[in-house]
Amino acid sequence: VQDEPVVEGEKKKLTKQEKKLLYGTASFPEHLAKMRDLLKDLLAPADKTPRSPEMDKMAVEQAEACLCESFAASENPYKDLCDMYDVFSDNKEKYKRVHKVLFKTFEAWVERHGTPDKMEKWLTTEFKKETMEKIVKKGSGNLDTLLRVFQLKGAELAVQVAEKIKDLCSQSKQQFGEAMKLAGHFDLHEQYPIERFVIPHMLQNRGQEALENYLRGHYSITIKLVRFLDMLVNESDQYKMIQVQPYINAKIISEKAAYEFVTTRFTGVLKRIATSDFGIEESSSAPRFHAQKIKKRLTWLLFERTDDGGAFTAKVFDNVKSTIKKGSPMAGEVIIALFDRITRGHEREDKQKYYAEAEMWMLYYELNPSDFYSHIRSYFASNPNWKDRAAKMLKKFAIATTSDLYLDDGKTPIVWIEKWEQMQRMLDDIEALPEDSMIGIDSEFSAVMNTKQQIALLQVSSVDRVYLVDFEKLVSGISQDKMVEFTFRLWGVDHIKIGFDMHSDIQAYCSTIKCCAEDLEKQMTRVVCLKRLANDLLDMDSTLFDLSQSSSYKKREISGKAAPEEEAAHRHRAIKLSDL
Repeated sequence: VQDEPVVEGEKKKLTKQEKKLLYGTASFPEHLAKMRDLLKDLLAPADKTPRSPEMDKMAVEQAEACLCESFAASENPYKDLCDMYDVFSDNKEKYKRVHKVLFKTFEAWVERHGTPDKMEKWLTTEFKKETMEKIVKKGSGNLDTLLRVFQLKGAELAVQVAEKIKDLCSQSKQQFGEAMKLAGHFDLHEQYPIERFVIPHMLQNRGQEALENYLRGHYSITIKLVRFLDMLVNESDQYKMIQVQPYINAKIISEKAAYEFVTTRFTGVLKRIATSDFGIEESSSAPRFHAQKIKKRLTWLLFERTDDGGAFTAKVFDNVKSTIKKGSPMAGEVIIALFDRITRGHEREDKQKYYAEAEMWMLYYELNPSDFYSHIRSYFASNPNWKDRAAKMLKKFAIATTSDLYLDDGKTPIVWIEKWEQMQRMLDDIEALPEDSMIGIDSEFSAVMNTKQQIALLQVSSVDRVYLVDFEKLVSGISQDKMVEFTFRLWGVDHIKIGFDMHSDIQAYCSTIKCCAEDLEKQMTRVVCLKRLANDLLDMDSTLFDLSQSSSYKKREISGKAAPEEEAAHRHRAIKLSDL
């Protein structure tokens, strides 16, 4: 067979035999050469005839036994492992199985025989540098395994690591995921900007898990990526493509793939990382994304009603107010969504109900119509009685699960709580109050002889309503875990909680729900006991309060239970709330 003609100026490709004749063979210890040939025959034979499972298992076991024998006889088994990996690294796909058996066997052998003294002798700093140098030159295959097995970590390898990361991010390789793994392994998160390999890896869509592993526990780079992605939310496709154009120019991602990312994929990434798992508060760190989510949910709650023929029910009311709480900067979106529906909705749709709902939410959220655009302003200006209609509707839905009860002012509703769902709604409402709010807490005990006091009724007041929590019914109707959850949330809110003789309340509380008083006290914040406050003040100045008209004091003196002179310093301990 004649040789193919060589084109002038083109270099002829040499065969393996010609390379050996020209350059000679690399020096390789005889025992490792034999091991190399044995592993090839057992795990990557030239004969591709399929083996039976039994024969295959025997081949693996024989390879493992020979490797263990070789490691045991070696002066430095780590060096032998490195040399063998070097031999089999030219064709990673072909020798994939060899690598797997090689590293698995070695790790098992080292676990049994690698004493601290031997490990210190084998894994010297100089050897680690040489190994890292080989990894830099050879490529990135099995990077995780190599870093783990050779225990490559430490500042002494900084030069080689930086060189390797630069090589992996080069135009010719673009192995950004491997660069990210290497930087993560050496804790170099703060040294590389997200534009170096985080964003390129994300754009290439080569493994969300690797990205998440790199970000987790590193807030500063996670927040930068979240803000980059949040910047794309609700922007035009043209604007979004401009943001990723540098990566298109660098041939990191094609224009088609970039368009797919900015129109669909980026929100999926943002949804996964803008969470508490990564230390991210969505509403503050990704405000655009958060607002978009709330608007979508709001649209669904307001207009996709399937129950009761699409009517506005108490369930719809509760869902909307729990999605957008009082004081939220997004409260106005409820009004805007309803008026948009009025303007753009189907002509057969009942628009009047949306006007009524907009009035009710305007009053509930305490919004000012003048803060909205002209169409909304003009509607409310032309309907001066809207607040009266809204108040009637609000009364119907806001307290749909309670009796029609009010305090003496006729305005403050009394809400009866006897179900778990109502307890949760009550806590949501309390937690949504402004931070400087105050909450009053008081308990009524059941009259049970010869037992610890049990709470029958818990009374909680906020600035705009009073809750009566039916403990007798709830304790027998829901689980202890739920009662404890309710208790810890109530006493742990940031608002100031005011009560009288709180110590007795807490003891009865813990006795009722079967929880430890110490555990509850750890959860409690900003609690003011008026009885204890009065006692402390009287200890400083006994004349501070004029208690001469106190019925409890008079009763004690008349009955002879307390001598005025002897017990004057302790009379304050019998103070009742009515005394104050």
